[in-house]
Amino acid sequence: PPSPTAEALSHRFWVNGSLSYSNTIPDGFYLIQGMDPFVWSMCTDVHEENRIPSVESLKSVRPDDSSIQVVLVDRRADFDLGMLENYASSFLSSSSDMKDVINQLAKLVSSRMGGTTSNEENLLPRWKESSEAIKSSAGSIVLHLGKLPIGLCKHRSLLFKMLADKVNIPCRLVKGCKYCKAEDASSCVVRFGLER
Repeated sequence: PPSPTAEALSHRFWVNGSLSYSNTIPDGFYLIQGMDPFVWSMCTDVHEENRIPSVESLKSVRPDDSSIQVVLVDRRADFDLGMLENYASSFLSSSSDMKDVINQLAKLVSSRMGGTTSNEENLLPRWKESSEAIKSSAGSIVLHLGKLPIGLCKHRSLLFKMLADKVNIPCRLVKGCKYCKAEDASSCVVRFGLER
């Protein structure tokens, strides 16, 4: 079967809270924060039902008019994201141990998105400040994933899944996180060993 479109995968994650091991993160995939899918479906006409707001329509939302944020995967426009993928690919050539590659990916994601923390709430003020600055300078609520200097677990898990896809490590993206209490938290589940 053909691969789902970026919009279809974005909708699936937004509504169902999960992407499977076989779903790879394509260019055009986006996370919407601050808008409930159920409320969206109640406020749209019949033609928009079972759809996600398009990234184009979200780009037209002024940042000072909305608390919504969108994180977009776009390797063509986001040079930093391409560089991170290339860097992640180099891990495979330096190690054949999958646990080692997974650890290297996790460290890369952590260092790229603000470092380690014992509690996501410690990152929240830095996240708010940096995301507001990016929204203000871009004049948009749509933020490129590779441009985020700070990331919460939902951003980190998206980046990890994208990099794991690049190096062929089976990885699921799921809503929920045992380390933080945020409603819209996400985490990754990696499959390796005999389960692979």
